[in-house]
Amino acid sequence: MDALLKKCHDFYAPEAIVFINDEKVTKHGIGIVELKIEQSLSGANSFSFTVANALDYEYNLNKKYTDLLQFGNKVEIKIGYRSEYKSIITGVITSISWNFTEENYLDVEVEGYDYLFLLTKGKSNKAPWKNRKDSDIVKDIVQQTKYNVIKHIHIDNTETDCSYRRQEKSESDYDFIVNHLAKKNGYEVFVEGEDFYFRKPPAKESSAFSMKYGEELLTFNPQFNLAQQVSRVEVYGWDPSSKRKIIGKAGSSKTGASGKKEATGSSKIKLLLKDDVVYKVRVPVCSQKEADQLALSLFQKRANLLVTGSATSIGIPDLKPGIFVELKNLGKRFSCNYYVDKVTHGFADGAYKMNFNIRGNTYHEST
Repeated sequence: MDALLKKCHDFYAPEAIVFINDEKVTKHGIGIVELKIEQSLSGANSFSFTVANALDYEYNLNKKYTDLLQFGNKVEIKIGYRSEYKSIITGVITSISWNFTEENYLDVEVEGYDYLFLLTKGKSNKAPWKNRKDSDIVKDIVQQTKYNVIKHIHIDNTETDCSYRRQEKSESDYDFIVNHLAKKNGYEVFVEGEDFYFRKPPAKESSAFSMKYGEELLTFNPQFNLAQQVSRVEVYGWDPSSKRKIIGKAGSSKTGASGKKEATGSSKIKLLLKDDVVYKVRVPVCSQKEADQLALSLFQKRANLLVTGSATSIGIPDLKPGIFVELKNLGKRFSCNYYVDKVTHGFADGAYKMNFNIRGNTYHEST
């Protein structure tokens, strides 16, 4: 906790700063009374904030706000303590809402998404792709986006070439990347600021930082659930060139358990049902290697639903999806590292708190 306290200046004097088109809104006399940022590994990140006294007494936008509160304007939000701020989200305004009530009719709520949202509104002109790696296809698509807001592209190479990939006419670039290319490889897709990521999930590793229940960690609600657990996954496909069946397999040796007292979903479901539970799926695949990779991706996705949970904490700007955090003071069963897959930053009345979701594929057996 000491390192976290020092980095966050004892959690004293939290502040959120909103920039629109690279200018602080406070420069224009704009007051933000509530702010929320949602970050997730399953879609575009979003932001919302409430602007106080944004309407005049004829219910029109105050003239000094007219140019700033416009669709498509760039928004960046930074949060920190004692004048040390971290950029949490960069995106564009997509919604402006007016709320007329008995008590308040002058405030306006502004909402938007990060730059990943823009990929849901476009489609690459370069298709189909032949004899290309999925990682190369992703790079092609992102580089061709007409919005010119992604400055850096970070892509982990995929291992195999595919003879043919085609994007459906009705599919956006986002749908094609996430629902096909990322899913087949078990990759994560997200944007941080002006950086795009297509990457392998990090291996179970040391945590970015730790939180103690009763101190930074305010609540924790974990759940162990066997409903989606299987012993192995089998992917069935067909190789038209060799006229033979392809079967890709992945099982319990891939869960990542690191100790004898760590329970896995595959071991628990087999113990419960006294037999292997096999999930079989038939999909088009290009090769044996791709079938094995897809089987592994599907198996790990199910394995990671063994342990899920939600938590609340004091506001920590460095807490984000895609990292491991260590939770302490929760007893032997629950005190361990967890993978963060969703975070909500909440800022109101000078208070900064967070909600976050965790997941994992193992848990400590009780002793």
